[in-house]
Amino acid sequence: MLDTALPHIETLRRLGAERAAVWVVERFEGQVNMAYRPDELQKLARLGLPLCVSGYQVEQRLDG
Repeated sequence: MLDTALPHIETLRRLGAERAAVWVVERFEGQVNMAYRPDELQKLARLGLPLCVSGYQVEQRLDG
């Protein structure tokens, strides 16, 4: 996604995009861990957009 957005971010800003962010939404049971490679973080920084992370814990269903 970052590779797709990078070549076009300045065009989007010139066209009037004022509010944008990169979202990571994770659905999890128990514990969630996230890791990002340095090259991914560099691309995110080049976009100049905030990184928003949201997690939603799913309750385990007991059958029986």
